[in-house]
Amino acid sequence: MLSPPSPSLQENTIDPRRVGMRLRLTWREWSPMKITMVHDFRYRFDLTADICLLHLESALSFTNFIDAAAMPDQGQDFPEGSMMTVSGWGSTSEGGSVVNILQKVDVAVVSDADCDDYYSSFGGIVPEAHICAGNMPQGGQDSCQGDSGGPMFEAGGGTVSGIVSWGVGCARPEFPGVYSQLATYMAWVEENRQRF
Repeated sequence: MLSPPSPSLQENTIDPRRVGMRLRLTWREWSPMKITMVHDFRYRFDLTADICLLHLESALSFTNFIDAAAMPDQGQDFPEGSMMTVSGWGSTSEGGSVVNILQKVDVAVVSDADCDDYYSSFGGIVPEAHICAGNMPQGGQDSCQGDSGGPMFEAGGGTVSGIVSWGVGCARPEFPGVYSQLATYMAWVEENRQRF
């Protein structure tokens, strides 16, 4: 676990106690957070740096259902076609309600070039910052509203590759999910987790 924050960290953080932020562990269990640290570039127009660090008030108890995730190396690549698992509490269909049972879906990494092409009418993606995945071109499998901030990791419980970020609708043909590419931000994660 991380140590308490330094006073200098406060200027770059959101105090979750003011907004009642909690991390959902199961459909009934929540863990209160002390501090959320948002990346300095989070609110840029190009939707990059959609990442934050959470500092929980108490340590998690690992079980068969709750475990630590393997983090990628800075710059680690996840090739096109690699199978990933996305998990979350979001809706299971576009416009649907969030769920009480943690869901998962397996999706394949889409090349940066193809993803940029799919999103060209929206300004494209930033390949260094984004990783895309879905069942392309037909759609049908994707993360959805309410999954934002959740993990995308190598199928079978491997390394975390992305963080659910944005997309057009849910599971639409030719619109894969767009994820913050965690490997791009690992230096930021390591630098800032030391500040907690």
